[in-house]
Amino acid sequence: MGELLFNKVGLFREKNTLEEALKYLEEEKNKIKSMGIEDKSKEYNKNLVEYLEFENILLLSQIVTNCAYKREESRGAHFRTDFIKEDKKFDKISICKLENSDIITTFEEIK
Repeated sequence: MGELLFNKVGLFREKNTLEEALKYLEEEKNKIKSMGIEDKSKEYNKNLVEYLEFENILLLSQIVTNCAYKREESRGAHFRTDFIKEDKKFDKISICKLENSDIITTFEEIK
């Protein structure tokens, strides 16, 4: 997953690669439903820890990629090769909410 994020969501981003990353992450999210944990112990369960870490990394990856996709501008460390200039309409804070396992991204005015 680190290689995916580096290559498709890294320093230079564009719509096509962000869409590819989002598609891959959605496929991985769908696979999680069929994953299980073999080790059912409650103490020192490395299997459970790795599963939970993967779930969290996947969710965070989706949030970062979704925000980069929705922000159609370049600003600071966020550089879109297809939108190379800052856009005043994105001079806002990105807000992400998880609703029914979907990530909803909105932009809120800076107060």
